[in-house]
Amino acid sequence: MSLAATFGCASMFWSSYINDETIDAYISYYAVGYLGAVQTGVVALLAVPAAWLSARFGKMWVLTIGSLSYICLGGAYLIWTNEELGLWSSGIGLAVLYGSGRLTFENSAKAIYADLFPDERAMAFASLNFVSGSFSSIFAYLLAGGVDNGKKFNGFLILCLCMGFLSLFAFTYVLTCI
Repeated sequence: MSLAATFGCASMFWSSYINDETIDAYISYYAVGYLGAVQTGVVALLAVPAAWLSARFGKMWVLTIGSLSYICLGGAYLIWTNEELGLWSSGIGLAVLYGSGRLTFENSAKAIYADLFPDERAMAFASLNFVSGSFSSIFAYLLAGGVDNGKKFNGFLILCLCMGFLSLFAFTYVLTCI
């Protein structure tokens, strides 16, 4: 569930903050769509290598990469300003990080829930979607309320980072129990 919550936070962070405050503000309005296509393309391009990595070395490696991607995505905003990240090269890097994390949620995390709840798959996936959607909605509401003179509330960036670390440790625990 922690990766679902992290995905919800990260997807809202991408949709509202990164798109508005970095890509649109410093690259261009059209770059929002182009970089959205890049992160979706990353999911498609990495699906087969991620499946191979998961089959060969275990799901934990893929989950670790996804969690670290979300941590790096949030960490970039702790290190650099929107203006510094508002370049095509940085935008592509952010899109690759977000796409890598999204790949993990959409593939490996759901596969683990299918393994954990073979008789209750519908409920397992419903709960994953509920958690992801809930965190995305809550994060959007709180992020929108945190606007102050063009700055977003940094506490939610910290929340996104913490959720990334939580998902990393939660999956380590879950996979040692399987």
